[in-house]
Amino acid sequence: MLNYNISTIGIVFISSAFLFKVSAAPFHVWVPDVYEGAPLVSTIFFAIIPKIALFLVITRLFFVSFSTQPEFWQFMFCVSAVLSVTIGSFLALKQRKIKRLFAFSAISHSGYILFGLASCEIEGVHSSLTYLIFYVITGLGLWSGIVLISYSNKFYKVLTLIEFSAISKSNPFLAFSFLICLFSLAGIPPLMGFFTKFLIIVAAVQAKLFISSLIIILTSVVSTYFYIRVVKTLYFEQKKLRVHSKKNCKNAALSISIFSSILFLSFVSPEAVWLFSYKMALILFT
Repeated sequence: MLNYNISTIGIVFISSAFLFKVSAAPFHVWVPDVYEGAPLVSTIFFAIIPKIALFLVITRLFFVSFSTQPEFWQFMFCVSAVLSVTIGSFLALKQRKIKRLFAFSAISHSGYILFGLASCEIEGVHSSLTYLIFYVITGLGLWSGIVLISYSNKFYKVLTLIEFSAISKSNPFLAFSFLICLFSLAGIPPLMGFFTKFLIIVAAVQAKLFISSLIIILTSVVSTYFYIRVVKTLYFEQKKLRVHSKKNCKNAALSISIFSSILFLSFVSPEAVWLFSYKMALILFT
């Protein structure tokens, strides 16, 4: 009994440490301030790169080392996932600063990945890995566009939604690239963001996580609002800025072009990413 309690406490502490690192609720309070206070390039690094390694380590550790005691960490992952999606979606509604808005968006998406892992099945791992891949692609494209807007206009102040006003009039391709990335994050079909969220919900329902699935489905509707608000600013605000008026930030322009094109074309032929993530998931169960 003593060993049983010690192992449980160990799993709880290890789970809490990883949830803190992936910015999942209720360990998320550091994320908005760090995103806003860090330089833009550092923010991109914190938003994208660590999540790749951390979620792969989490998947490997909990599904292999702690596979005999899934009831402890499954409950923690499920609760953290629901809290992350709910808190991230509702707190993002009132944000006008771009970094803080996408900080709460990142918290929400961490919740979706954790929710797939909470099913403790190969289908859940597969859906989470697929979601992670497309989240990284979308995030790189989105932050590349933010870099382009920031440096082409020399906005050394804090970026807000007003800096995205009427970009469709001055740079239609940039606005359309943003549109693709934002709609993918919102989970609007036929983009891959919709299908990855659908896979996660299906895996959760198969694991009989019905109440959690219902909460996340309803909350995802709320999260769509703040993405559409950014799209509204891009296309329908009256203030017009000279976006990308100078010949700089070519790497950022190339990046958002590549990643938005991948998202636009991936729903036509997603087999490569699908098979890659499925083989990664199979490794854990063989």
